[in-house]
Amino acid sequence: MGRSEGPAYPDSASRRSFRVAIETFCIVFFVGSALVAFWLAARFPDAAPRTVAGALLHVFAALALGNLIGPAMTAIQRWPVPDPLVASLFLGAFPLLVYVFLACAWLVQTMHELLTGYR
Repeated sequence: MGRSEGPAYPDSASRRSFRVAIETFCIVFFVGSALVAFWLAARFPDAAPRTVAGALLHVFAALALGNLIGPAMTAIQRWPVPDPLVASLFLGAFPLLVYVFLACAWLVQTMHELLTGYR
């Protein structure tokens, strides 16, 4: 009654979707992971290391894990999921980037605490 029998979306999917430049996606991906990391650093301040050496250890661990991200993303892309590239980005690269930014935030935080203690 009162409804037309046509398709719900008369245009094809290609006309409804749009493409994002890879540069734009990378910027948003990096900024998003940095925001998540800085939120974690602000939300859980007690999780940060207490010494500069501990913070540096986290930075070096994050950079060392960066060497494993290529094989991890390749392995994730072999999973039988609808879009393996998106899965590898959000299950492989995103957590690593969050950890890198979080380790850097912890290093800045511990350096700040060290330097403000000399006032």
